[in-house]
Amino acid sequence: MLLYVIIPSALVGTLSGLILGRKKADSVTSYAFAGALPWLGLLVTLIYENHTKFGELGGAAMLLLVQSTAGTLAAATGLVSCAFVNSVWKIIF
Repeated sequence: MLLYVIIPSALVGTLSGLILGRKKADSVTSYAFAGALPWLGLLVTLIYENHTKFGELGGAAMLLLVQSTAGTLAAATGLVSCAFVNSVWKIIF
């Protein structure tokens, strides 16, 4: 189940590092996108699942707990993959 959180977050972080992190001035922007987009994407997915499958998943009481743990994992994965891409980008070019 964690692979559904880690793989898209790593892809978003990698693409953010490749597209936005080419210039030194845009590296802060690439880190911001790499951390925020996976967290917000997971939030949208959780809210959608909570409203479409009402009563099956445990309700809104677990939403805060899941978002705080899995959202932090998603943001950290995106930041680490963006940092890796930016460091490799600096070594190559």
